[in-house]
Amino acid sequence: MFVLNNGMGELMIAVSLGIAAIVNGLLLLALKVVRVIVAKGR
Repeated sequence: MFVLNNGMGELMIAVSLGIAAIVNGLLLLALKVVRVIVAKGR
């Protein structure tokens, strides 16, 4: 990973952070949906 030049390394880090942020957002959204469904179920 560190063998790559700095530009490529920064790009990979940015992509990784972006993917992590998207996944985190989707998980939070899914939790909210599940809570709403459970609340309506009761």
